[in-house]
Amino acid sequence: ADRDNGGIRNGCISVYDYLIYTPVYNLVFNDKESACSLVAFGQIYGENLLIAGTAFDERPLPRNGRIIGYKLHKNKITPLFVYEAQGAVLGLERCDDKCIAVINSSINLFSITLANDPNKKDRKINFSWVTQAQSAKNTVLTCIGVCEDNILVGDIFSGIAAYQVRLWKLAELETPYQPFWANQLAFVDKHHSLVCSQHSIKCYSYDPYDHAFTFTTDIDISQKVTKLTKCLPETNVMINSFKTQAMLLG
Repeated sequence: ADRDNGGIRNGCISVYDYLIYTPVYNLVFNDKESACSLVAFGQIYGENLLIAGTAFDERPLPRNGRIIGYKLHKNKITPLFVYEAQGAVLGLERCDDKCIAVINSSINLFSITLANDPNKKDRKINFSWVTQAQSAKNTVLTCIGVCEDNILVGDIFSGIAAYQVRLWKLAELETPYQPFWANQLAFVDKHHSLVCSQHSIKCYSYDPYDHAFTFTTDIDISQKVTKLTKCLPETNVMINSFKTQAMLLG
């Protein structure tokens, strides 16, 4: 969310009561800093972890941002760690006990470890950068999806790129070159994924023997697709457009 602070737009995180949908706590970021991404890790090392990615208002492209970890407890947010990023943190996803972050046009792998005795009341969590991967195809990344150890990212010009977490490394997987604006994506399962372009949904399958994503089919949508959301049961994917909704059965 954004808050107006004397004409300066500041990003913030708001905690809402889900019964009455009323904000019970707000945490405001620095001046000219906006929230770009948010991921809830759930319980890790005994803490209910929430991680936010931000960017500072810089032109033409943000050169600075932050990854901020919070402990969420009883409707209050307490900062746990801050990582200064060299760019806008456009996407965040959990991968087991690791965090995958999109920073401008690169994919970054972070470790989350406990820094002190787990029996202590005040636990200290380390958030450390491990490695980075950047495809020659990547220009500006728009979306990210993670399923088990597979990572799929969408690009504003070059469609998709794929990576795989192998121990503490990021290996790039083969993907077909299809220049289009990928604005949303979702995994149906580890071997099947859907990617939204401007007016269609592209389907991809993962071959574990060739370590490659292959294009399978293209579904035309009459309205411009704006969001792709995975919903229950696991075989269903909901596609939201400006005026229509379509249900794909996997």
